[in-house]
Amino acid sequence: MYYSAVFRELGKYLLYLAGILFLPLAVSIYYDFFQIPLVSDFKYSATFAFLCTIAICLLCGLSLFHGCGRKIPTLYKKESLLLVALIWLLTGIVGALPFLFTRTLSNPIDAYFESISGLTTTGVTILHPKTYDSTGFEIPMTLSDPADPTLSYTFYGTVDPIIDSNGTIVQQGIEAIGFPLLFWRSFLQWIGGIGIVVIFISIFPALAMGGKLLYESETAGPTKEELTPRIKETTKLLWKTYLGLTVLEILLLMVTNTNISLFEAATLSFSTISTGGFTIHNNGLDNFRHPATFAVITLFMILGATKFSLYFYCLKGKFSRLRDPEFFYYLLILLLGSIVMSTVLLERFSLKDAVCYGSFTAISAQTSTGFFLAPYDFWPFACLALMMILMYIGGMSSSTGGGIKIIRNVIVFRIILQKIELFFRPGVVRCLRVGDKEVPEKTGMMVLTFFCILVLLAVLGTFFLILDQFDFLTSFGIISTSLTNTGLLFGGIGSNGSVAFLTPFSKIISLLWMILGRLEFFSLLVLLVPSFWKK
Repeated sequence: MYYSAVFRELGKYLLYLAGILFLPLAVSIYYDFFQIPLVSDFKYSATFAFLCTIAICLLCGLSLFHGCGRKIPTLYKKESLLLVALIWLLTGIVGALPFLFTRTLSNPIDAYFESISGLTTTGVTILHPKTYDSTGFEIPMTLSDPADPTLSYTFYGTVDPIIDSNGTIVQQGIEAIGFPLLFWRSFLQWIGGIGIVVIFISIFPALAMGGKLLYESETAGPTKEELTPRIKETTKLLWKTYLGLTVLEILLLMVTNTNISLFEAATLSFSTISTGGFTIHNNGLDNFRHPATFAVITLFMILGATKFSLYFYCLKGKFSRLRDPEFFYYLLILLLGSIVMSTVLLERFSLKDAVCYGSFTAISAQTSTGFFLAPYDFWPFACLALMMILMYIGGMSSSTGGGIKIIRNVIVFRIILQKIELFFRPGVVRCLRVGDKEVPEKTGMMVLTFFCILVLLAVLGTFFLILDQFDFLTSFGIISTSLTNTGLLFGGIGSNGSVAFLTPFSKIISLLWMILGRLEFFSLLVLLVPSFWKK
């Protein structure tokens, strides 16, 4: 293991990350010095927080880059896997620093949770308004589980309200953290959606063979499609496509809804195309209530969870690539999920509302975005079960969507059919195929292993949270939303709430499961194998 090579590249990455931080710094400068604030008592400057964060990145990056000896010509498999894991864990820390420096969040675990939730595009928030008595002393709040009123949770909030000179609360909850940090939360999802390692490789092509290994470790799905012979060019095409879709959504949101601001359109687009789900308002998407806005969001949720290579081929005029079996099954499941969800909701809503709420929620669940138009806590249990199923099915491989991925589901289904056939026709020999492509036996085994790990982590994580005194639905819901990077909440304090009610232990379990889900297990679990560290 060439540790010096790993830390040298890690130092280079921190320098690159410091450059990215100048964008939220510019947003902070604008709102701190050029925009008239709603009230003047944001206690700590976001500009100062981002300057400190940039300084730390530069200091650590230069120290690692110049202090790790000579340059190793390439990164091998072990070094690449270790570097990916370190990049994700370290980026979560950097992402948490602005929350801590502004005193928005005082608990480091809470700050790291919010950062990781953004980077993994999970979209579950830890932000919850604090409550005080008449003397100004913070008091805990007790909230009941909407689905089971016999269950209640007592906890402290995480965000101080903004109070004007008359002592009136003017902002609380998510909206009380200020525009710079609202931008930062959404921007974390955007850079996590395309993959921080993918952008890193496109900027630093000197990684050579190590860049290809980093790309394979970062990109979701059992197969990694290379659009060009050089991995540098492939990653550039990916993030340019990603940027283009983001800009297109911003423009469409503003054109179709003149009441939406540029800031709202940008942050909403960051969260949609990354299939992340953070919003900048306490009431989520209910703040907009515009059919055209919901239509644009629905479209870009679908586009975000679509394989990005398809856009490249369409731009090249190769529309025959749309006959990809995974794309067909993806659209088919989206359609069937929307129809079933809408049909079940007919017993609660009118036809128009059932179709609107049902299709939007089904698409949001499968694409792992986590948006919703109406609280679903009291919906028929069949709807909640279907949402869970769609969360686990997920979007296409090599997209920003979470979950298992369509292609893995197809491969496992084909393997099951083959094994069943072997029971009554033991002599038959068939190649495993998806469409016109043969699936190597190695890939089939990796997919089966993926499913086994997924089941094990889902059971183990649920058990950990149950040990921490949470009910089964809340425990399984939080673990499921973490593993699939979806953001939809079940049980707890309700779909409109946060996860501030979790204990520190459960928060740590949840954020670790988010990282495992985002890196699809192998890149992180390999570090726990003793032989990985041997020469």
